[in-house]
Amino acid sequence: MKEYAYATPDINYARGYLGDNEGIFYEIEIPPKARVSRTAKEVVFPRSSKFECVDVKNIQDSNNNYVHVKLRYILPDEPWRAIV
Repeated sequence: MKEYAYATPDINYARGYLGDNEGIFYEIEIPPKARVSRTAKEVVFPRSSKFECVDVKNIQDSNNNYVHVKLRYILPDEPWRAIV
């Protein structure tokens, strides 16, 4: 993503964006040493962040019709960002 990527740690808040339980739901795994901005309602990833797709499932039943995509945030290969 060339722009900043935004996410939320609150699954119920995120589900609100599915509307009528249709669309795409992203779940992002963030490694412990990731340098991302975190607040109670928001996670902001650096510009040009990269993610690895680790799983995709179609969730379809009488109440849901969405794609659940699991992503893993890839730590940037930038030695100058290392925490000393």
